[in-house]
This record gives sequence, C-alpha cells and structure tokens, in this order.
Amino acid sequence: MFSTIVFLPLSICAARLRRVAAEFRGRLGTEHCVEIFVAGAAAWTAAGFASAPESARPTIATPPVEKTSEIATSEGAIQRIEVCIGLANERLERRACCAYVARAMREKASPLELLEREISACSDCPRLAGFLASLRTQHPAYWNKPVPGFGDPAARIVIVGLAPGMHGANRSGRPFFMDASGEWLYGELARRGLWADEQLSDVYIVNAVKCLPPANKPTSDEQARCRPWLEREFAALPSARVLLALGRIAHGAVLRCWNAAPLARHPFAHGRVDQLPGRPALLASYHPSRQNTNTGVLTRAMWRAVFEHAIRLAHQ
Repeated sequence: MFSTIVFLPLSICAARLRRVAAEFRGRLGTEHCVEIFVAGAAAWTAAGFASAPESARPTIATPPVEKTSEIATSEGAIQRIEVCIGLANERLERRACCAYVARAMREKASPLELLEREISACSDCPRLAGFLASLRTQHPAYWNKPVPGFGDPAARIVIVGLAPGMHGANRSGRPFFMDASGEWLYGELARRGLWADEQLSDVYIVNAVKCLPPANKPTSDEQARCRPWLEREFAALPSARVLLALGRIAHGAVLRCWNAAPLARHPFAHGRVDQLPGRPALLASYHPSRQNTNTGVLTRAMWRAVFEHAIRLAHQ
C-alpha cells in the first residue's frame, strides 16, 4: 500500500481539512493511504527543517495536485509513512506534532511504531517503575516494561482496558494477552474472525495505564501521567469508529482524553453508548476480570452482545 502525506497551512479550517481528506482519498482510492498534516513556518523550525536546503525538506502540497505518490526528504522518497490527521488537534501542541512527524520521516516509522518504542521506555511514574524493576528479578522472562497498544493501525474498533495484568500483558508485552481476561477477549475476537494467526483485524487494543500497578490499583496521579500516551494512541488511530471501554476507569480515561466534563453527564453502565460530537462512539462494558466473570456480573451472553453492538457501531 502506498501512503501519501499532504502538508497544509496552519490557517486551514477543520471543515476544509475534512473536505481535503475526502478529496484525496476519493482520488487515490481505498488502497492508497492518504495522511494529512497541518504545518507552517514555525512548525518547520520546530521540526528541524528551517536550516536545511530546500531539497531536504518535505514537499508541501496544497490541493489540487496530480502527483502525490511520494514525498521527498533528505533520505530520498519514502513510500510508507503514516501521519494522522488527529495529530494536528487541540490536545497536541503543533510544534511538538511536527517534530514528531519529522522524526517519523527520518526513522521511516509510523506514529504508532514510534509510540510503541517511547511507551516501552517510559519511567515517569517512580512507584510503577520501581515495581517493574523488582519484577525483573522475580520474573526475568516476563516483559516487565510499560505495555504499548497492539493491533491493526487501520482499526475501526479500539478496545480500552485499565492496565496490564501480572501474568498477561506484563508477561507477554501485549494488552490482555496470556491471562484469563485475555482468554475472554481474544477468544471472542477469534470467534468473530477478528483474531487469527497472531494478528488482529480491524481491532486495536490499548490500556489506560501502561504499567502493571501494585495490587492492580494505579493511583490518580499515575492515571493522569499516562493520559498523554492514550491521547496520542487515539490520535494515531484515525479510522476508529467505536471505542469499547472495559470497566469504569477505562471509560473515565477516554472521557478525560476528550475533555468531556462533567463526567457525570456520561455515567458508566454496561452497554451504554455515548456519542460525543466529532468523536467515535464510546461503548461501555464490564471488564472481563475473574471477579466479574466468576460472579456472573459479566456473562458470556452479555459479553457477546456488547461485541455485536461494537461491530454494528463500527460499520455505521
């Protein structure tokens, strides 16, 4: 699949940005990934291109254009580079965004790939970093690092959990993988043809908190420190149509990423859907923890019904 980047001026309005995105996608077809980034002179400076010769700068294209299959950089033409429309939003300062895009160009990596590396190296929460360090002695074969998201970058369904489990994500390095909750989650995805051959299709899975917390209880401060990672993951998943939040804390984390205050307007309830303007649908579900599944709080029928609902929302 070819990818194209279209750089547009900072002055472009949101409505025009959407029209431009539709125009390019319509012109090049569904097999061609068109990514749009908003940039300007200040952003070029922040990205480190201001002093570079003209030939070393990314091509700035404004519609309409005829040839958009490649973008020139100092390292030559890059055919695969994914930069999300969502990166240029009110939650992420534009200079930081453009520097992030420039880095992706240099490393020939997508924003999600860069996020995976950055999240895995995070040590911003002393209590969590110390806890993981202690586990490296107890369980040397385990991942024992912050766990990035996992799945299909073009996913329409994004599943949001609370935090890694000790013998699941903290062991495998994949959200929900290898524990009892993961058996429910990946089992249901496999049943629906969304998980096969170690690959997720149309689904991306993230956690609100990236590190295993002691006693599975992250503090409010740790949740807040992790929120920028979650915001960046959402921004890097522009195809998302529905976010399935597993549990009250994950549900609240999504709403806080969206600045949906007051939260009381969007209470957590299994099967509830919140449709905020300009956002994917937010579908709530009980978490498939043993506490919930062993006590009947969450049954197989309830679990299957919520996935049927998520798939319907994703295809609307």
